Amino acid sequence: MIFQLLFDTNAPTSPLVQDQAGGGVGMLFLLVLVVALAVGVWFIRRAGSHGTSNWEAAERKRFQKAWEELTQLAKQGGAPGRKLAMIEADKLVDTVLRKRGFPGETMAERLKVAEYQHPAIKQMWNAHRWRNQLVHEAHFSLSERQVREALQAFEAVLRSFQAL
Repeated sequence: MIFQLLFDTNAPTSPLVQDQAGGGVGMLFLLVLVVALAVGVWFIRRAGSHGTSNWEAAERKRFQKAWEELTQLAKQGGAPGRKLAMIEADKLVDTVLRKRGFPGETMAERLKVAEYQHPAIKQMWNAHRWRNQLVHEAHFSLSERQVREALQAFEAVLRSFQAL
């Protein structure tokens, strides 16, 4: 029916679409406009999903700087430095989850939602639990090896979100 309206000058058309050249020209213009808008939206979405904006690049640099600082703290800060590095790494992952719009009142809730899209989160659960124990249990401590493993898990998650 659309083709008939576009190309058949004898076909009945609405007075809103008719002009001096015939009924099909207005309809053709409308069709071209709709297609152009659809193509424009497609290009914008494609660029948004694969490209990075200046904001994203600035955010990535901020995350990279924070990550470098906390890994140095873990290496050189002794037991207190390792504890603080664990807390900061956990916070960094939670910041990414929030910025990416994952719902949940707690980080654990956001992790549960996000782990379907980012399987690296499954490896991070122990690290998150250890962080909680460090914060809530006065005499809990981690070995250097455990901290190293936890930071590797946090880093894998941050990389899966392309935050590092």
